[in-house]
Amino acid sequence: MARMITLCEEFHPDQRGLIHTGNFEITNSFSSYVWRKSKTPRRYLFYKNSSEKEKQLEKMKTMSNAVLVGPSLLEGLDMKDDLSRFIIFAKVPYPAIDEYAKRKMKLQPGWYGMKTIQSVMQGIGRGVRHKTDWCTVYFMDSCFNQLFSKTRAPRFISERFGKMMIGNISAPPPDESGLFDYESESKPEPTVSAKPKQKHIWSTDDPDDDLPF
Repeated sequence: MARMITLCEEFHPDQRGLIHTGNFEITNSFSSYVWRKSKTPRRYLFYKNSSEKEKQLEKMKTMSNAVLVGPSLLEGLDMKDDLSRFIIFAKVPYPAIDEYAKRKMKLQPGWYGMKTIQSVMQGIGRGVRHKTDWCTVYFMDSCFNQLFSKTRAPRFISERFGKMMIGNISAPPPDESGLFDYESESKPEPTVSAKPKQKHIWSTDDPDDDLPF
């Protein structure tokens, strides 16, 4: 949780963004942590239901550095341009394993992973709405490594993966070139030691420093 605050307040102090928490348990824990540790707690907007979410979305548009935090943000939001310049995934958005999912998993091996990748792409797409739009994306959950090792992400996402150390987030923030540079075929360096040439999707996984949730 401290790392998510660091990303917001040191790398994006004057930008709006989204945090996909995956569930209200993580949302509530993060909210409590924010009010105890954040230097700017009022920039974080939380909600408990769909009506509150709509109100917070409207409030977000009036703030220059608001961060909307919660589950159910993967679809239905048009956060184009400066409405969202960064997105944090606190947790892998795995689909619920109900009877339908169990049948699909039995009939189509690999379906669960692909469905999860689709949710990740939907979540990224909240902040990338057109060809020249851009958004920095951070994956905090170590389970993303397992997901992407077993299920291939589309090239326009996978070729932009980068790496940041979590214990002491000291890498410089990404620049403001396009997240999806449709004309570029260059790949990012595996370890971040300098300001990257193009927008990356950052993995902040560190096996020696797991998240507390």
